[in-house]
Amino acid sequence: RNGFVSATRSVRDIDTNSRRQFLYNIPVTSQSNDAPPFIAPPIELPAKIKARIPSPSGSKIAILVEENIPSNDGGSASESKRNVFEIWTDNGHRLSNRIMLPSDKHGPVCTDFAWFGGISWSPDESVLVYTAEVNKPKTTSFFTTPSSKTADTQISGGQYTLGVGKSEDWGEKYSSTALLALFCLNVETGKIGVIENVPGSSVAKESFSTEG
Repeated sequence: RNGFVSATRSVRDIDTNSRRQFLYNIPVTSQSNDAPPFIAPPIELPAKIKARIPSPSGSKIAILVEENIPSNDGGSASESKRNVFEIWTDNGHRLSNRIMLPSDKHGPVCTDFAWFGGISWSPDESVLVYTAEVNKPKTTSFFTTPSSKTADTQISGGQYTLGVGKSEDWGEKYSSTALLALFCLNVETGKIGVIENVPGSSVAKESFSTEG
């Protein structure tokens, strides 16, 4: 884009037991005076940025941010998290839209691009397809008397049923990876929809076809 290649690199921080991400902007245009190109030092990305996906033309960038939602009493113990897509236009210089992903639609967005999940732009750069965890159904014990308000929304005796309240994991490193599904997000309207009839319980490397 504009004579530059952008690359994101992550390294393990042993002292804090975390990963640090760095953004590189590498020039690819030739110099007329045969001088070596100037390469700016990398920029460290904040830990709340979970993914940075440029569009096919490079004019838009989708940034997935994980934000803390502070509790009403000001305590940090009960803080929850939410995912937000930031849509940057004008070659990544202008923030045009912030789309908060509602928790009633799905769980956290899966950003383990090596094995599970992914984020991809449509050819016309109006829609994002991404992988997120499916919300578990609400369950209750067989011995609990359901109220009139929760009788239709909770599954009695399902908290220990495989595929309902219990699910298999993918090993030691992916013990928290749950059932996944594909979702589409319109970056202009913010409308989110689930893609039906996707076989299997794991999704990886989703993308739009060249025909859209």
